[in-house]
Amino acid sequence: MEQRNFSDSSNDFKISKFIRDLNQDILSKNDIKQRINLLLEEVYNGEYRHSYAMIAGILVEIKISSNDKTEVFTCLSENLQVVKEIVDENLEYDSRLVKINKLYDHITLEITRFNYLDQVVGKQSDLINKVMDQRRLFDETTEKLNKDLKDVESLKPEIISIIGIFSAITLAFIGGMTFTSSTLTSINEASAYKVIFISSICGIVIFNTIFCLIYIISKMINKNIFSRCSKSNNDCLTGICNENCFAYKKIQYRLPYVYWINFILISILCLDFVAWLCDLKSLAIVFRGYIAQIPVIVVDILNWSLICLPIIIIICYLGFNFYNKIQR
Repeated sequence: MEQRNFSDSSNDFKISKFIRDLNQDILSKNDIKQRINLLLEEVYNGEYRHSYAMIAGILVEIKISSNDKTEVFTCLSENLQVVKEIVDENLEYDSRLVKINKLYDHITLEITRFNYLDQVVGKQSDLINKVMDQRRLFDETTEKLNKDLKDVESLKPEIISIIGIFSAITLAFIGGMTFTSSTLTSINEASAYKVIFISSICGIVIFNTIFCLIYIISKMINKNIFSRCSKSNNDCLTGICNENCFAYKKIQYRLPYVYWINFILISILCLDFVAWLCDLKSLAIVFRGYIAQIPVIVVDILNWSLICLPIIIIICYLGFNFYNKIQR
């Protein structure tokens, strides 16, 4: 095995300094030429031959100590191009430049190897990042799929319940329509008051039954069917509303369609009942059959009182609501 003496170690240090100086900054051609001449006089003036392993070790140290891992040998590569130009221009005049040319080849070869390794490592890092991204995407997709599967499994009983409720709605509607149609078929035989009275009751029962079933469905699918309250920004359903409203007021503000349909149907029912009682012929027969002593004028006053009473009640109710709105 070849043994390297103290002189070789000194020459190795000078070559290391030469390489490190070229890597520090972009030098002028004259500066590089002076450094080459100094290297020829002090290092390559005898039988000294630099070691390729030593060149590789120097470049490894430079790369490890550099903060910028991507452009470590930028200055060195630029200065080596100038070294190559100087060697090509003066090689025929100084044979010692062959050793400088050899040094240039070894450094350039090692830089090329480092650049290739950097590209391989960069591609490997990119590939690892892509694999990690795909793995993360796969995990997210798997988690979402599992969640969707759980949601689908939980939807099965809800769907069955909703279908059952819709079937009940259909049956209730069909049953109500059947009952109403059977009532209307005997309209010629029965009194108009009875037909309107029974039809109003059927409408109230069918409408509220269907609404109750729809309300159950809304609770099952977690959907809000209530209207926004125009009197307060709070929600009376959660118990944090500042307005102290009665139950029928809450229905009027939050379920206006339910309130007004029931109000209309009940009003028709009441008016029909009053008109039924105020039928002059029927009322006269009843009173004259049992209390014949009552004068006709009393019967007329009673009839008109019963007719005017619902109208007075409705007017008072509307006036009371209007007064409350003015006060607010």
